[in-house]
Amino acid sequence: MPDQPAPSDPSPTSSTSTVLASQRALHRVVLGATLVLVVLSCARAVVVGGSADVFVWSVALHAVLVTAAAAVSRAVRPGLRVDTLSLCLAWECFRGCGVPVILQYVGSGDRFWYRLGTTEDAFTVLLLGNASFAVLIGARAIAGAVDVAVRRRRSRAEHPSPVTPLVVSVAPTTLIVLGLVGLLLRFPTVDAVTGFLSGRIEDLQGNPLFGEGPLAYLSIALRPLLPMGVGLLVLGRRRAGRPWAWMLVPLAASLVFALGSYGLNRAAPAFALMVFGLVHLERSRRTTTVRSVVAVVAALGALFVGVGTLRQTLWIERTGLDVPQVGVVPVLQSLLAYGATPMQLAPVLPVHATSNPFTLHSWLQSFVSPVPGFADPARFENSTAIFNYVIYDEISGRDQLLPEWFHEWLVFGIPGLVVAAVVVGLLFGVADAARRRAQTLLGSYAATMASMWIAQLGVTSVSVVEQNLFNFVLAPALLGALHHLRPRRGESPPTVRGVVSPTWTRAA
Repeated sequence: MPDQPAPSDPSPTSSTSTVLASQRALHRVVLGATLVLVVLSCARAVVVGGSADVFVWSVALHAVLVTAAAAVSRAVRPGLRVDTLSLCLAWECFRGCGVPVILQYVGSGDRFWYRLGTTEDAFTVLLLGNASFAVLIGARAIAGAVDVAVRRRRSRAEHPSPVTPLVVSVAPTTLIVLGLVGLLLRFPTVDAVTGFLSGRIEDLQGNPLFGEGPLAYLSIALRPLLPMGVGLLVLGRRRAGRPWAWMLVPLAASLVFALGSYGLNRAAPAFALMVFGLVHLERSRRTTTVRSVVAVVAALGALFVGVGTLRQTLWIERTGLDVPQVGVVPVLQSLLAYGATPMQLAPVLPVHATSNPFTLHSWLQSFVSPVPGFADPARFENSTAIFNYVIYDEISGRDQLLPEWFHEWLVFGIPGLVVAAVVVGLLFGVADAARRRAQTLLGSYAATMASMWIAQLGVTSVSVVEQNLFNFVLAPALLGALHHLRPRRGESPPTVRGVVSPTWTRAA
């Protein structure tokens, strides 16, 4: 027997007008930031001048593309407040406009151990990025137009129907238990805990569960479930009117130990909070405002800067510095690597022109190396490792990222860049459809997390994105899929609308 409709209030969970107004608020912030960056770029070129001011042309072109992407995002009617193209839009504004402006005003700095390219080659890199973004926008527009036409033919509304409430198909306590299993595998001894708190991550290398193998991957995949389960308990107690503030302490601890234990990676805890927020935002009745978007961006910026400073403090001996670099200029320069700075990508162009080391083999290894269980040779032979060898002059450096559009161009030229942009644009549509049609909380979380990482392919390596899909998406996606395998008995399972239902019972 099919499921009964979930109980609902007379008013829809998320009206079309509320979704569209929230989407416009996000776009206004991005477009406003883009306009400011264009003005800053032009002002620097006119008033001061300099070799880096050639970037003003790419900044202006990219601003036009950002504006076009915002229009496409609204035109394809994804039915989401924050669709995948809008997430990409924020990253592209930073990569194509923000990074060149930082280079114009403060340069790359001198606290690096890798080779930088020339301004002329960096400008070429920016133009390649512009071309990739333009193709991506076109692919998403075509896919969106087809989707709209299909929905109209099926007599559906012009906009997708408001998203339905989410089923809580796995108990929060179950998520907590699974997360604790992963945490115990990660920290089997007291020394492992103290080593992590002191920043001595290398002390864990002696732990056989820390490196490769099924248990190591199990720990990685299960740990993110812990803060998710604790967060659901917090929301459930709050909705039921029970004391909940004291649970913020275990929630914070779970974020630190379960998600901060990925080498003090800032993205792990930040993305978990962002994704959980986006899942509930899409089921909210409230309209997202420009003020709230600015507040969230400011909070995330403070989090990233704060954790980055903490990491420098803990690992000060590795950095070769006497004290952490704090200040406006060092912070701006530290952001360059996260926006695929063209000055860092440019050194590859002369090598590519003379003896291109990026081959079909390195391209394949880039997709194979993140798969759990593969040995180090694949990681040393992929395109990212080769890219790091070029800019570091040694194979051991693998920390700098190779954007996927640039990766495809290095291996296959312009045809590869175009095909990759088309594929990514189509993936955006698939991710949006998965988020809109998700029925379970875990399924929506997995789809939203995948959307967050796919949107970053313009600034990060495909290996990194694939690795994070394995680490943070696979487990909740599988747990969410179990809901569809259960026999239906006509019962109405608990649902989520902005916050979790006050009580949890096993779904039918």
